[in-house]
Amino acid sequence: MDEVAMDAVQLIERPPVSEPAKSELHRNLSFYALWACAIANGLGEKVFFVALVLLATTANHANSLVSAISIALAVPAVLFGSVAGVFVDRFPLRWTLFLASFLRMALVLALPLAGGNLGLLLAFAFGFGLITQFHNPTFTAAIPAIIRREQLMAANAFFTMTMIATLITGFALAGPLSRLTGLPRIHLVVGLIFLIGALSVLFVRFPPFVKRKEEVFLAQWRSTWTYLQTKRYLLVGMSQVMILFGTFAALNVLAIGFSRDVLHLSDFGIIIAAAGVGMALGAMVMGRFGACFPKQRWIFHGFLLAGSSLVLLALSHSLPLVLLFAMLTGVAGAMIDVPVTTLLQEGVDEEMRGKVFGLQSTLMNLASTLPMAFAGPLADLWGTTAVMVALGLSLVAFSFLRSMKEQS
Repeated sequence: MDEVAMDAVQLIERPPVSEPAKSELHRNLSFYALWACAIANGLGEKVFFVALVLLATTANHANSLVSAISIALAVPAVLFGSVAGVFVDRFPLRWTLFLASFLRMALVLALPLAGGNLGLLLAFAFGFGLITQFHNPTFTAAIPAIIRREQLMAANAFFTMTMIATLITGFALAGPLSRLTGLPRIHLVVGLIFLIGALSVLFVRFPPFVKRKEEVFLAQWRSTWTYLQTKRYLLVGMSQVMILFGTFAALNVLAIGFSRDVLHLSDFGIIIAAAGVGMALGAMVMGRFGACFPKQRWIFHGFLLAGSSLVLLALSHSLPLVLLFAMLTGVAGAMIDVPVTTLLQEGVDEEMRGKVFGLQSTLMNLASTLPMAFAGPLADLWGTTAVMVALGLSLVAFSFLRSMKEQS
């Protein structure tokens, strides 16, 4: 077994986390300060998106603008995610996180300047998405910087639950907030949320920043790929996250036709909501029991459960059963996401975290976009049920193929 494989095995087969280590996590004030930053930025992102949509539709633009805004927010991730990661490694985490939140606050407060102008609204969305590409890899790199290795699994489970909670709460609060404050003033509320996120970062105790010799930018960008070639298990982890995000992206599209044609429901969101609840429950399970078993075992069973649940969901015509299998799919998502994220954070060297996590952001957005583009046409061609069954069987096959390859 070569040195790279030995490193991967050591990361995967770490001993369980002791109860004292778990309790130390909850006594870590920096952890809670970073958590406050996660809550503020998660809520701010969702409310800002809804505010953009409301401003656009109020100005009597077509409803298709919702898609245009989504694309404007997502394009920077594809174009600049890996590039932003290079900059992240050049500067202290504290000030990169602070500046990202502060700039998003400033951009939100300037939102009234756009009025109802379509071009300006899309420009604001693009600018917001661009700043986000500096925030996301910095935040991911900040977690292993302030949290001990044996506490990472529990911490990632906690942040996964936070992500889902802010996703649901942010969209739920956006409408009432706009009615309470009035649409022209909702930007003040969102700006305040981002200000709280920026100030929270100041209470995080980061390790001292070590300034390293800076190479040419392009050479640093290329070094990310070279680095990943020497640590293939990191590429495997990224591919697993891409498959997970691609699956949920396809499910978002397929749920529409499945609800309409099979369940005869007008609201497809109930299936997605059930999957979200399941992922939150799965994150709770991972936070409590994740360190009791090797990470690779969780990932294998996660893909197996996700695939089988999707197949059973596709073959079910009863709403309670559909919701049950959607929840199980969400649970499986957490069983994959939490250990894979932990493996990546443990395996990436400190000086490479920004670059690697920036590249991961780009790949995840590509993985989310492509299935959404193909799922609809394939469902029209073969039927929603057939596509969902094929997707589920593919996940089951992937889990067994990966397991056999690792054993060999």
